Amino acid sequence: MLYFLVVNYNSSKLIRRLVNSLSVHSSGEYQIIIINNSLDDRGIFQLQSEKIKVIEAQDNLGFGKACNLGLNWIYAQNSQAVVWLINPDAYFDSGLVDLDIGRSPTSLRSLF
Repeated sequence: MLYFLVVNYNSSKLIRRLVNSLSVHSSGEYQIIIINNSLDDRGIFQLQSEKIKVIEAQDNLGFGKACNLGLNWIYAQNSQAVVWLINPDAYFDSGLVDLDIGRSPTSLRSLF
């Protein structure tokens, strides 16, 4: 399965845009993991769903430690996971052809 890992620090509006763009331009099995580094940004929990998991960091860990927290959680669930780290202000443009998430990890490399 493909996992998208995002770190939130007062970015719930931007992450909502990312989530919406991903759901339009993707097919296959994926999950979005959001590490909440912002104790004041409670709006991020409104995004939680079957495909979106929000993990509370308990403190502002910084970007690197928050990524490590997310990666540890992901690989505990699926040791064969493919993970994309995505900044909160990134999104998939309407010019993007359908992102076939069902591809094997090897064929995903051709996207880059």
